[in-house]
Amino acid sequence: MRIYYYLGRLYIIQITAIGAIWLMTYYPPGEKILWLVYMWFWIQECKYAASHLNRKQLGLLALLWQLPPYLFLFLMIPWWAEQIAYSHYSIFLIHLWHTPFLPVFAYATWIMPGGKPLYYYLYLVITPLLSLAYGILAVRFKQSVSGSGVQPEGE
Repeated sequence: MRIYYYLGRLYIIQITAIGAIWLMTYYPPGEKILWLVYMWFWIQECKYAASHLNRKQLGLLALLWQLPPYLFLFLMIPWWAEQIAYSHYSIFLIHLWHTPFLPVFAYATWIMPGGKPLYYYLYLVITPLLSLAYGILAVRFKQSVSGSGVQPEGE
């Protein structure tokens, strides 16, 4: 059950970034700096998990990390959304979960396909892309660690 330890670490990084970047939206240069810090922590956590988990666990971790927005995306399916009274809150919750990407998506506000800003669609696509990116990056880190022949001390 080591996967829950790493999942908890990812959730702590995610929730901390949500709060920090939200507070820094009043200071535009600060939110961009915090986004870079968030990405640095995200990559470091990916490296750390890759050094301790196998590929199957890394794939599961990538999916579980983005489980909240996957659930919110499911609530937005039109035939299902009609059955649930508060499904229209799903897009807000997806935006909230992906607040760390707000500084990047802010550059796409002037593009309006279908009458909605481009970032609206980016928020819907970012969930599977983040899962995929985390999984691919973790497997690459795993390959670089196992392929280097470097053994941890004491083994």
